Amino acid sequence: MYKMILSFVGFAFSVVATYASADLIEDFGVIPAPGAGTTQTVRFNNAHDAVEAGSFFIDSYTFTLEQDAIVELAVEDIDNSPLLDIFNLQTRLSEENGSVLFEGFGDTTQSGGLTLLTGNYVIEILGNVTGTSNIGAYAGTVTVSAVPIPAAGLLFFSGIAVLSIAHSKHATT
Repeated sequence: MYKMILSFVGFAFSVVATYASADLIEDFGVIPAPGAGTTQTVRFNNAHDAVEAGSFFIDSYTFTLEQDAIVELAVEDIDNSPLLDIFNLQTRLSEENGSVLFEGFGDTTQSGGLTLLTGNYVIEILGNVTGTSNIGAYAGTVTVSAVPIPAAGLLFFSGIAVLSIAHSKHATT
């Protein structure tokens, strides 16, 4: 019984050690704030050479936004043929504290525009390598654009400026 418990504990530890650690950790650094009407795009990709078909992987990419922005995340299995396939491809975007903001499943994942606040974020790509060559590959992009100021906001600030100018002229006469 004692040997069986030790064997189970050893197996559980090896499973956690194998699946809980990231295979790749890459830091994109600070993604600069784009000006109005422009975007910043970061491209990433990776290929996993599995020891055996079905091997699980986790890749992590980190980045920092220096100001609030709209972020679009797109990830896809590079080759849907049996040669370089990934089964159960998952994409997750989280805050640094672990709060999941977006989770997608499938060969092609797009988050749509997510408005994110200044801060640190993590993208995790997970899946099983099932390619007949024991290689699975994916590619992705993170596109960052400025949060647009609504037209009503511009009109409001223009009105405040006109009132301020009128008030200062009235105060000097």
